[in-house]
Amino acid sequence: MPSITQEQYFALNNEIITRSKIMDYELCPHYFYRKHITGEITRKTTSSAFAIGGTVDDLLAQIEMSRDIVVFYGDRRTKDGKAEYAELIDDGKIVVNETQYDQIIGISSAVEETSAYKELSDYDKQVVLMISTDILFGMSSKHFKNIAGLPDFIKVDHKKKHVSIKDLKTAQTIEPRKYYWHCEKYGYFYQAALYTMLVRALYPGYTTDFGHIVAEKAEPFRVATFMISESVIEENILKVSEIIKQILSDEKFTKKDISWSDAVLLGENNIDWEEPINTDDQGA
Repeated sequence: MPSITQEQYFALNNEIITRSKIMDYELCPHYFYRKHITGEITRKTTSSAFAIGGTVDDLLAQIEMSRDIVVFYGDRRTKDGKAEYAELIDDGKIVVNETQYDQIIGISSAVEETSAYKELSDYDKQVVLMISTDILFGMSSKHFKNIAGLPDFIKVDHKKKHVSIKDLKTAQTIEPRKYYWHCEKYGYFYQAALYTMLVRALYPGYTTDFGHIVAEKAEPFRVATFMISESVIEENILKVSEIIKQILSDEKFTKKDISWSDAVLLGENNIDWEEPINTDDQGA
């Protein structure tokens, strides 16, 4: 298995396909190209939702490349405040206010107190799983040669030939129906599929399970656990595999063209569409 550091995992032009890249390609190949190949589009890491979810991951999964979180007390409306804030961002800091910091601590504490979190004490944390695209798909490309994932917790039981993966998530609600659509929106099912593909390639013949420990972002910071069914994972393995093949075979990364023959008819065939979940979560 190829080996990389977490810093290399997040680096531009690292020749690695990840779940977030798969989602960006599905959104728009040209956007994907500008973000992950040329670097014209930089990933925004300063939004409050990303800061909260990402920092909770750092505190609880104890990743080596821990992000620095800073509480900003200045006034961004002033010249000095703008300069101070910009300097923190340039230094790679995650900047939050006091309310957001208290939220991060509240969520982290709520998760730490659960039996579910304590049961993960013997799991390895933030291990990069990676394998070459040639092994999985018999092909590679100029820009991508490996597929990788970074689960929060993983336990490989060689005696039972079983691999268990658990991920930390934050969400607006732990109500099951809404959390299901939250997983759809932020690609968590793609993530489960990708991790399962990697495990099957790295540990042939081993069984797998995949679950989330999820904390709400508002008090009382309720926590729930969810397991993702095999049927959902298998369905998404097909989708993820197809997108990866498209990425590897794409040489132009152009925007998708549309015509009036592609028009969606509204008002007749979609009365059973699920009501969209209104959330500004970032899927951390």
